[in-house]
Amino acid sequence: GQTYAYCTLVFWCVVTTVKGVIVPAYIVVAIPAIIVIGSSGTALQDAIIVFLIFRFIPAFSQFAYSIVFFVGCLGFYTPNTPLFGVLSAYVVGSRVPVTQLSMTYVYLWWTLGVSALLVVLTQYTLSTLLLWVVPISAFYFEICWQAIPWCIDGPSVCPPHTGPCLSLTSIGTVLLCTSLFVVRYGCFLFPC
Repeated sequence: GQTYAYCTLVFWCVVTTVKGVIVPAYIVVAIPAIIVIGSSGTALQDAIIVFLIFRFIPAFSQFAYSIVFFVGCLGFYTPNTPLFGVLSAYVVGSRVPVTQLSMTYVYLWWTLGVSALLVVLTQYTLSTLLLWVVPISAFYFEICWQAIPWCIDGPSVCPPHTGPCLSLTSIGTVLLCTSLFVVRYGCFLFPC
């Protein structure tokens, strides 16, 4: 019969794209601001701030995935089912940890490079043009988000029917969020 599984799959694709592409693009801009504001001038304290920030990125990724897994594993609760019957099992395939590790590598190196560049460039007067980092980071993360599973596992990673739909949903989500960002901050991106 007809189920809502396809719509649910598309919904989770949008949620994971926002979590895996859009939020890290904003984090790339927030980290240099935290470094500049929290800088005390002491090398040890500044190193601690940088270490904690770059320790936060993989932890945030794992925390967000665990929330998605927990919500995805919740079953339907009825008064007749015991509490242990509410949770269902979630099995992660052998390819998922490698893909997560690869995306964490992409996040860390991109964020490290862009943060170092932004900390230096915030000293100049055209700092509002640095908002371009958000759309550029979103597109870069989306390219990696789409390419890493394909490069690691090959074409067999995408099911024939849902694979193109999920790719287009993910690309559409990034385009929508990026266009909303450009509409909101258009005067700063394109100085009037």
